[in-house]
Amino acid sequence: MPRSTIVRAARRGVALLTSSRLRAVVAAAVFLGCTADLADLDGPTQAAVAPDGRVYVADGYFHARVAVFAPDGAFVTAWGERGYGRGQLQTPHGLLVTPDGVVVVADRDNGRLQRFTAAGALIDVISGPQIGRPWSVARAPDGALFVADGGDQRPDAPRAGVVELAPDGRFVRRFGSFGTAPGALSEPHMIAVSAQREVFVAEIGNDRVQRFAPRGGCAPSDPACEYEVVAGWPSLGATPGLEPLSIAVDGDRVYVGHQGDPASVWVLDRATGARTAVIGAGLVERPHGLSVDAAGTLWVVDDRGDRVVHLSADGRVLGTLGAPR
Repeated sequence: MPRSTIVRAARRGVALLTSSRLRAVVAAAVFLGCTADLADLDGPTQAAVAPDGRVYVADGYFHARVAVFAPDGAFVTAWGERGYGRGQLQTPHGLLVTPDGVVVVADRDNGRLQRFTAAGALIDVISGPQIGRPWSVARAPDGALFVADGGDQRPDAPRAGVVELAPDGRFVRRFGSFGTAPGALSEPHMIAVSAQREVFVAEIGNDRVQRFAPRGGCAPSDPACEYEVVAGWPSLGATPGLEPLSIAVDGDRVYVGHQGDPASVWVLDRATGARTAVIGAGLVERPHGLSVDAAGTLWVVDDRGDRVVHLSADGRVLGTLGAPR
């Protein structure tokens, strides 16, 4: 059934809630009696392209599933269900697909990573106090996973950080802590890793982006190698007005989803952090998730517009997934 302006406003309010159970209750109440096409996205959070060209979308805030689309944009299938058990999802907030087709989901409200086959069969679950509450996950060229621990949003116990896991899921290191100083983090919303193994973080708590790199002279493969924030990145005054929400990196280009007015994608120079371009202005309502595929094209996830917009590197629209309203 058609959605009214009141329903849309209610959904946007739900997206700000941090209690997973409360979100589930409100979302169920909002959509009670509504019938939706399976191709419709409902609060999507992240998208990633698999080696076979299929696009996997974390349809996270309200459907709590993974939707799969063909390379031409046609809906293929969806899998996953809301819940707290193994294999179930509760706000799948980040997602990636490995070169061998494994789908890794940052199951935020369940406080864990889950790895699935392309068909949605559970492979394993990674959780525990060292990993915290994963909001986002990114893969390094050597297969290591970097996880943004956004914390539990408890004022009495603030927490934030970045966790590195070996390809098999073993804990390697953690860096960053809750705070506002350079190198500290507050609500690290999305994370990206460069070919040089630098880690880029979009923080919504501190309203900034930060770049971390292995300390000079040490090998990143050595667990004793420490990561530290790159001072002066972005350079002072290089990104005035930026309201970062999502982030992706491709070569020397760092893409940042800007949730200001108009919403857009800012392109930053990887070395200096200086803004070199703005693309996609006004095409989405809120660029919640970003990813870059092997062809260098960009997938922008609009959690308010309920769609994924496929852009060229210079901002031309190549296609749209989901059913825009």
